Amino acid sequence: MIPFLASAVLAAAIAPTSLVDPFVGTSGTQIGGPIDTFPGADMPFGMIQWSPDTPSQNAGGGYEYTDTTITGFSLTHLSGPGCSVFGDFAMLPVVGNKQLDPATGQPFLHAGEIAAPGYYAVTLGSPAIRAQLSVTDRTGLGVFTFPASAESFVLVNPASNQAGVTDASVRIVGSNEIEASASSGFFCGMPDRYTVYYIARFDRPFAESGTPNGGRGPHGWGWVRFDATRNPIVRVQVAISFVDAQGARNNLAAEAKSWDIVAVRNAALAAWQRALGRIDVSGGSLNERRQFYTALYHTMLHPNLISDVDRRYRGFDGAVHRVLPGHAEYANYSDWDIYRTEIPLIALLEPYRVSDMLQSLVDAYAQSGWLPRWPVVNQPSSVMGGDSVDPVIAGGYAFGARDFDVRTALRAMIKGATDT
Repeated sequence: MIPFLASAVLAAAIAPTSLVDPFVGTSGTQIGGPIDTFPGADMPFGMIQWSPDTPSQNAGGGYEYTDTTITGFSLTHLSGPGCSVFGDFAMLPVVGNKQLDPATGQPFLHAGEIAAPGYYAVTLGSPAIRAQLSVTDRTGLGVFTFPASAESFVLVNPASNQAGVTDASVRIVGSNEIEASASSGFFCGMPDRYTVYYIARFDRPFAESGTPNGGRGPHGWGWVRFDATRNPIVRVQVAISFVDAQGARNNLAAEAKSWDIVAVRNAALAAWQRALGRIDVSGGSLNERRQFYTALYHTMLHPNLISDVDRRYRGFDGAVHRVLPGHAEYANYSDWDIYRTEIPLIALLEPYRVSDMLQSLVDAYAQSGWLPRWPVVNQPSSVMGGDSVDPVIAGGYAFGARDFDVRTALRAMIKGATDT
């Protein structure tokens, strides 16, 4: 009989979350080029992907493992798309003075860098700052531990999107909050557009704040300063919405319940344990089990949540809609990549969630007249030809995701096949 403590340690050692390596895919190969995954904090199919960006700015993922500088921790990423997208609202802790620049980077080393499902931590800059990030479905908690300095800053760049922005704004609200927005799109050079809204709430008042250029336009940004001589730890809760600023505030109020990074991290790990634990594997080598669970982890990032806690989302007609109680809206479908295996797999594991994903595609048809091709947020990018979304729907249905408007889905598929 194995003693209870030894059994607990053994179970923790082989938990699926402990076998996931989010750094896999954050570099590339000489033949294939960058793979474009990201190492940062995310929930299963969550709205926020709070992850570091580096100068190489690998498409979608934003992070290149061989880089030695972090340019910011932004809140939106797409895993492995091949075209520049997202990277909104980069935040960067620095020690310096007010003559700063939002493009300021901070050096870092992989020593002490940690990436796990729902959690990321790194030491950056000189003097050194420790950054820790974790998330809920729609919010994030960041903890920045500064050296003892009265010149401890957090920079916020709403115009950090990889594809550029058509407009951006940032403003200081009260003594400890920042609001921002950014409008972008242009996935693979296509005409899709979206606007995302952001709120950040710090755990103590700013010593000083500023918004160079008035905080507006494609070059607007902001900074806040803290006196960290006695209290080196600065905590920030963040939330986003693709509907409006109030949506971001609602998300923050509903989900940002703790300033304790350990508690938030543990809740995220528990969510990932439930998701990954739907498949139990045995045999093989430890490395093979790591490959398995890391690959499974990457299938559970997208399509991702787009509706707010009040069930609102912005549709493909530009209007604000509301999902039915108990359901959610999803976005960002690399349909030609996922119909073969990812959608059937997650439909087998989480049919209720994939049903909502398929209903989201039907909603797009109802709002725009067509099933979307490679949709980003609430617009089709139409990057790839063909009707790959049809086998997405059919594959999900075949493997158990059936709680959606099947008849309307079929009408939409027939229209796409017969009407030019």
